[in-house]
Amino acid sequence: MTIAKRLTLLSAVPLVALIGLGTFTRVHWSTTKQRTRFVAETQVGSLSSLGDISRDFEELRVRIRAYAAAVKLTGLLGEFDPGAEDFIEANRAALQPLFPDEGWSALEELVQGYAFAEAQAMLEHAASKLSNA
Repeated sequence: MTIAKRLTLLSAVPLVALIGLGTFTRVHWSTTKQRTRFVAETQVGSLSSLGDISRDFEELRVRIRAYAAAVKLTGLLGEFDPGAEDFIEANRAALQPLFPDEGWSALEELVQGYAFAEAQAMLEHAASKLSNA
């Protein structure tokens, strides 16, 4: 083999390798582009739906917790149990979503003033609005 043939071969091998690598990269890039398009078109909608479900689940969890606390407090108020005030303090986070604006402070004042019948009526009204929602 002459020097000219060897130089030609040594020059051609890297060129062939570069052309092969370029072809492989182009094919791989096109596959990645197709998969990205699939994710953008279908999976983003699924993520949005998952977010909606998660938000609804959290709302439902808060409502159930508020309703359970309201049922327990209604029982305490119906029995004229002075522990109702302590129950309100311990379960403030669960009960407060039942009362918009000044409703919560009004309930606290009624219970602190031992007006249990009025507080019970107010609580039952709030719980009925929650169960109807």
